[in-house]
Amino acid sequence: MFAGVLMGLGASACWALANVAVARAGRAVGSVRALLWAQLSGAVMAALASVAIDDRNLALWSSLGGWLAAAGVSALLAYVCLFYAFEHGKLTIAVPIMSSWAVIAAALSIGVFHERLAGAQVAGAAAVVAGGRSAVPSADPGRAGCSRRWGARSASAC
Repeated sequence: MFAGVLMGLGASACWALANVAVARAGRAVGSVRALLWAQLSGAVMAALASVAIDDRNLALWSSLGGWLAAAGVSALLAYVCLFYAFEHGKLTIAVPIMSSWAVIAAALSIGVFHERLAGAQVAGAAAVVAGGRSAVPSADPGRAGCSRRWGARSASAC
């Protein structure tokens, strides 16, 4: 359990650094070119790590192929949205909105893997959604985070 928490915190720190790098690269060369180079360099690093660390055999079975294809397409679309949002938007707005992916993944895990959430996990998911919602600027400065157009603004981040 502790290793999972530690790796989760490490992933969060790496995502924070990656978000800043993506924003910088996207603004410098454009989101599509920055995405291409990030994916290529990531693929090379993943291949090297797989050879060095992973001791499983390389045999793939047909049922896994569908999951891998879904993962690849979903990840690519997520990265397109991320790079575009960071090229054209503010990190302080886009990052909290995009962090709601964890809530969506939890909902999918309930449906696909039949996992259960405890009350504290439901409360945490609500806090993530509320935090992402509050990051969207309000049209009325007196009502921070309460814009009628928050849905459109959230969607425009992607």
